[in-house]
Amino acid sequence: MPQGTGYFLQALDYWLDEPSRVVLTGEPTDERVKALIAATHAVYQPAKVVLSNRGPVEEFAKTIKDQKEPEAYFCTGKTCQPPTSEVVKLKELLRKKS
Repeated sequence: MPQGTGYFLQALDYWLDEPSRVVLTGEPTDERVKALIAATHAVYQPAKVVLSNRGPVEEFAKTIKDQKEPEAYFCTGKTCQPPTSEVVKLKELLRKKS
């Protein structure tokens, strides 16, 4: 089935190099969170996983607690960079990984 080739290649990519994650804290309707989401998607990384620390997410993301203001954690495996609430800083972190 040639239609499945893309999925096999994606699985191989995840297996060869663990994808980076961006865990966002805060209420999804907050404008600051929306700005962090936009910044996360502004940097092209096809194997990047973007998730919240709320709802039905992996246990790792649930361990990250909300702070006074929304933050973004850039993680590889179970290791995270210091959190940031600045859009420019988040883009810099993502570009370093690219």
